[in-house]
Amino acid sequence: MDGVLELRGGVAVPRREFERILLASPGVADFFVGQTDRGVDVSLVTNGSGDSERLRQELVHLLTTHGVTAPEVHVCEVGAPDRLWSGKARQFPPSS
Repeated sequence: MDGVLELRGGVAVPRREFERILLASPGVADFFVGQTDRGVDVSLVTNGSGDSERLRQELVHLLTTHGVTAPEVHVCEVGAPDRLWSGKARQFPPSS
């Protein structure tokens, strides 16, 4: 996935880095990464076999390595992701 997720404070994190971590996490079928004031909120569709806390820690590490100071990462499981008009799951907010 091309592009970056531009976080507040001017930090840009490549979307492919989020995708690499999220799709490598056991049990993750789909995801949505949303921005917050101090990090990201991640909504996951899973089969229940994953470790949400480990995934959260990996995302905190990702944000820290890209310059986010004391990032806040929230991970929650959802029944289904938001979908675009085409039926494709939305994984990131629209680019600004």
